[in-house]
Amino acid sequence: MIIGGNKEQGISNHPVLQRYFEEFDQRLSQPNTRLMVIGYGFRDEHINKLLMRELNRSLKMFVISPQGADSARVASPNFGGAIYKQSPLEDAFELGLIGASRRSLGEIFGYDEVEFRKVMRFFVD
Repeated sequence: MIIGGNKEQGISNHPVLQRYFEEFDQRLSQPNTRLMVIGYGFRDEHINKLLMRELNRSLKMFVISPQGADSARVASPNFGGAIYKQSPLEDAFELGLIGASRRSLGEIFGYDEVEFRKVMRFFVD
């Protein structure tokens, strides 16, 4: 795990992390790929570049996060400004986000049947 800034450089310094990143990139670029994102804040530019590229192609994504479908907006640097301009990440979300939940995993898999069915549809549709 790389913590802090300059993550791309840190990853390139560790062959195993570089390989994981390459594998992630390769998997995302496969046709008809779906990605379940749980708890990621969309603040790592090197990951967001891959996601935006593939969301603009054909990647479909489901997000489980307290921000739900607003995760890209919350992560955008201009969030909260007086004049709002949608970010490229938000544009990509509009193309590829096919579902989101603001519930915790405990709620989804514990007692919230509606959210559970929504998550399960992501895997079977």
